[in-house]
Amino acid sequence: MNSFKPVYMTYAPDYETAFCNSELLRLNLSNELDSGDLHRAFDIITESVAHTLNSDQASIWLYDCEGKYIVCKNLYKREQNEHTFGQKLETELYPNYFKVLRSERVLAAFDTYNDPATRDLKDDYLNPYKVKSLMDVPIRLNGKNIGVVCVEYTKAIHQWTEAEKSFAVSISNITAKSIMASERIQALKDLAAINDLLEKSVQNKTKELEEQKLKTFQASKMAALGELAGCIAHEINNPLTVIQGKAFIINSIARDNKIQDTMFQTSVDSIIQTSERISKIMRGLKFFSRECNMKERSITKLSDIIEETLLMCRARFKMNDCEVNVINPYPDLEINCQSVSISQAILNLLNNAFDAIHDKIIRWVRLEVVSNQHFVDIRIIDSGKGVPDEIQEKIFTTFFTTKPVGKGTGLGLPIVSNIIEEHNGQVLIDNECPNTCFVLRLPRE
Repeated sequence: MNSFKPVYMTYAPDYETAFCNSELLRLNLSNELDSGDLHRAFDIITESVAHTLNSDQASIWLYDCEGKYIVCKNLYKREQNEHTFGQKLETELYPNYFKVLRSERVLAAFDTYNDPATRDLKDDYLNPYKVKSLMDVPIRLNGKNIGVVCVEYTKAIHQWTEAEKSFAVSISNITAKSIMASERIQALKDLAAINDLLEKSVQNKTKELEEQKLKTFQASKMAALGELAGCIAHEINNPLTVIQGKAFIINSIARDNKIQDTMFQTSVDSIIQTSERISKIMRGLKFFSRECNMKERSITKLSDIIEETLLMCRARFKMNDCEVNVINPYPDLEINCQSVSISQAILNLLNNAFDAIHDKIIRWVRLEVVSNQHFVDIRIIDSGKGVPDEIQEKIFTTFFTTKPVGKGTGLGLPIVSNIIEEHNGQVLIDNECPNTCFVLRLPRE
């Protein structure tokens, strides 16, 4: 609060005017009036008016948006040194008073109880607040009357001077300036909020478009792979059937003729075993081709999905001396899913694990299945030392990759994330595991 010494208007008119002008200069130089804090600005203005004009009360009133009421925003009582607010007057009940306010620049009532403009306020305002003399100056903003600055004497009737009227008019202009500053600052805040909202909206829309682009890319990729897998399986199955048939014939002839040549028998067994392995791979390709064209989910054994997935990558791991182990204590566990999608998610994580450890001395990958009443976890763990904290939030972002240029597209993990989210699940990183561990968490139902 500002400190004022009571000043009584016993000075010569020129001195009175000089004193008022000095106070106006001080207010115009005050940064607080332009800060946007109307509560503080109104405190300063009402205190200044009361102390400068030596009045008992000073207040600021503003009309509601429809002009039906005028509401007190700040009433300062000089003797008690306190501020109140909230008093309200209905404009239709006091037509003479509000007519003068709308038509004149200054309403200066020497005797409020007998003045035609103010006597209607007797019961609802003058008596409760003991107002004997009153001066109201309309606050105009952008050509519109938005409220009044009010100066009141409660202990004795006061004769208003021209210097006091001029001072009150200037105070009205300063009040309008403070309100304008508050509105401008609020508008800037609103604009900043709108810009922030638009920026977030653009970011969200961009993310949605990227996700849609990823899904479209994934769908076309899966369709192409499914068609290719079907063609490959069909083309290989015919000669493979011939190889298997000839191998069985040779084996039968060898048994019938009791051929005891160890190398010969080993070679025939190797042909049969290899052809059976190729047959398993072809069954996996047929499964992949069939499931690529199926959108519906079905109840499927998780162990079957894992086995079909490993058929497509086990050879790669074996050729690079990378050990792959499966720990699944739930061979009959079933989940409701689109099998090929879950297979692809597992395959992507297995391939990522291989790429991460292929140049390490110790190379192994372990797939674990952990289940409880509510969900099943498919854990893919490799011999790496975990995912660095600084990239954990980025690795699921589309096109982000830690692989060298030409080695990775940044689509693998986002695709995994989308697949699992579409199954109402989660992709997690287990930071408590001493090695690199990704978890595909799927609901049991």
